[in-house]
Order: sequence, then structure tokens, then C-alpha cells
Amino acid sequence: MGELLFKAVVSEKEKEIFIKELQESFQKAYEAEFGKYEKLIIPRKDIEESFNAEGSEIYFAEASGVRVGGTVIVIDKKTFIILLIYCM
Repeated sequence: MGELLFKAVVSEKEKEIFIKELQESFQKAYEAEFGKYEKLIIPRKDIEESFNAEGSEIYFAEASGVRVGGTVIVIDKKTFIILLIYCM
């Protein structure tokens, strides 16, 4: 697979791509396990809430120059860390 690299998501265009890919990834995984579902498993507002959380960092994950997923990392001083991860 190659070395896993993380690229910071900084532009609004990258954020839009991240949101779309995350929603598609979670939807696909859910529907593969439980069948067709009309509503979004992870609504946009929930993703944006994690983007806007204090201390949040957003990254695309790449292996051999190909995007394979992404993560939102929020370091919370009380609970230590919160992750939202998706794979393509």
C-alpha cells in the first residue's frame, strides 16, 4: 500500500470534497451491512460541527499518492481525543 501520509484540508473546496467523500463512505458501509437507507447516516451539520470544534484538525489520508480516506481530529482537554475517520 505504501506510506500513509496526511494532507491538511485547508480550502473550502477541499472541505466540500471531504464532506461528500465522508458521507458517501459511511452511507455505502451502512447500506452494505443493513440495506438501503434513504436518510444520510452522517448529516452535513454533524460534520461541520466537528470541523468547527475547538482544536479540530482535518486531514485527507493518502497512500502512494492516492487518497484513501480522511480524518477529523479534535483534541479535547477533558476527554483527550475524538476522531471521525472514513476510508474509501
